[in-house]
Amino acid sequence: MIYPDEAAQEYLTASRLAPEIPEVHYNLGEIYRRRGMKVEARKAFEMALKLRPDYTAARLAIEAP
Repeated sequence: MIYPDEAAQEYLTASRLAPEIPEVHYNLGEIYRRRGMKVEARKAFEMALKLRPDYTAARLAIEAP
């Protein structure tokens, strides 16, 4: 079982090793969002959307209040 802090660390590592994968940035954004880290979450979602402009989940996450 991966705990939230470990998951965040794994996604941070993945974002450095494979920065071209939008899902990595999206999932990191979800972790940040759940922690209340709105600025970091938005940056991660924006990166996912930049990498894949048709990424609906990332677009919806950015548009969510």
